[in-house]
Amino acid sequence: FWIVDNSGSMVLDDGHCLLSSSDNGDEECSRWDEVSETVECHSHLAAALGAPSEFRLLNPPKNGGPLVRGPQSFRLGYGL
Repeated sequence: FWIVDNSGSMVLDDGHCLLSSSDNGDEECSRWDEVSETVECHSHLAAALGAPSEFRLLNPPKNGGPLVRGPQSFRLGYGL
């Protein structure tokens, strides 16, 4: 499983996110944007491969916080 950092430092803008394939490069973004992009990519890959995967936030979600939208964890590929 994956542990996803959602600590306060993740709002810092020292990350790098990929641009579209036509732009060939990256842009500065927050650490949270960077890890969100990574989790999304690996979620799609795990689903395509049928590989069971679980993603868990390091810290409990805080209502109204900028870093959390959703549950503490989610799973893919485990069936119903």
